[in-house]
Amino acid sequence: MAGAAAGAATVPLGLATTTIKSLMANPRSLKVQHGSTSTVGISLPAAPSSKVTVTTSRTSGNPGLIVDEGKSLKFTPSNFSTPQNVTISADDSHSGSAKFTASAPGYASVTITATETP
Repeated sequence: MAGAAAGAATVPLGLATTTIKSLMANPRSLKVQHGSTSTVGISLPAAPSSKVTVTTSRTSGNPGLIVDEGKSLKFTPSNFSTPQNVTISADDSHSGSAKFTASAPGYASVTITATETP
């Protein structure tokens, strides 16, 4: 295709493209000591037009790591950029890592990796 930039994708005329914005998490990787907790901040990349509920859950890995607080977070046009905390707690008997996924309708989910340490 003459004049097309290398690596550029072409879209047939008449088709709309949609960019899905991703949820934001900081940090995306954390350590949690046995019997302790750590937090990750979740926020939205832009103001939503209405209330958005973000849910976070463990999706794989170490069963000794769980979402202790912040399983369901509410974001509005006025608080979208202020991180809300998800608290991950570790038991005393497991080790290894687990993946947690934060998701909301209309947004690409974000994966957080937590590693339980002695």
